[in-house]
Amino acid sequence: MALAAPVISWRLADNSGVWPSGGKWDLGVVDAGFELPANRKAGVLIWNNYANTTDDAPDMQDVNITTANNEPGHEGAFDGPVVEHKMIRVKNVSVSDGNFTAIGGTGAKHIYTTRSTNYNGVTSTPHQNTYPADPDHPPAHYPYPGHTVDILGVKNDGDKSHAMGNFVEVLIDAFPPAIAPAGKFEFLLRISYWY
Repeated sequence: MALAAPVISWRLADNSGVWPSGGKWDLGVVDAGFELPANRKAGVLIWNNYANTTDDAPDMQDVNITTANNEPGHEGAFDGPVVEHKMIRVKNVSVSDGNFTAIGGTGAKHIYTTRSTNYNGVTSTPHQNTYPADPDHPPAHYPYPGHTVDILGVKNDGDKSHAMGNFVEVLIDAFPPAIAPAGKFEFLLRISYWY
């Protein structure tokens, strides 16, 4: 049986548990104009259908990550210092990104994997398909025209080495510009996608 929608999980880079622990990523004090030390950056796996050995979920297409405000009264809005100054940066480890990309609001980063998932003798790989001849009756797992399959939703055992097509690994960093205001800020990391 196929699930109706992708099932998203945010997990630690070593796949040992959910991220962030306790529901919040506490950055502590971040000095404007300075990069976070390596031990304070967050390695994260963004999974679709984590460890589901029974059902496929729809593939995630055109996946993007950005930030949104989470201050009281502004939840989800594309305003506030973290968003407007693009204080958060992301690197796509799954495709060996060389550089961080600053994100915020509509300034999102496309994230994807090109790696495969192997489960029960079946290998699946994210891809961009040619849209089928009969667009009113596309087969399962076809992307919309012009869209890429970025994260698979196929059944998997949840093992990082077997299910690399079912997650994107990112490294998340805070790097406020020197002109950023001081203060305590609440923000959301948000992904958007088609399915």
